[in-house]
Amino acid sequence: MEAHKPAEWCHMARLKVTGPVSGDTSQCRFWYQQGSVKYRQDLRCVNQLRLAKK
Repeated sequence: MEAHKPAEWCHMARLKVTGPVSGDTSQCRFWYQQGSVKYRQDLRCVNQLRLAKK
């Protein structure tokens, strides 16, 4: 990805929900490292939550 340029990508995760789902899920927080410098970035994102039957 180029610096200061938009990038299109997606992520997928499988989670085990252990309690009620609440709150705003429109923000994503990412931590990454370039060389010896660590960064945190907060971005707006779109999430879909699908619940599986037991």
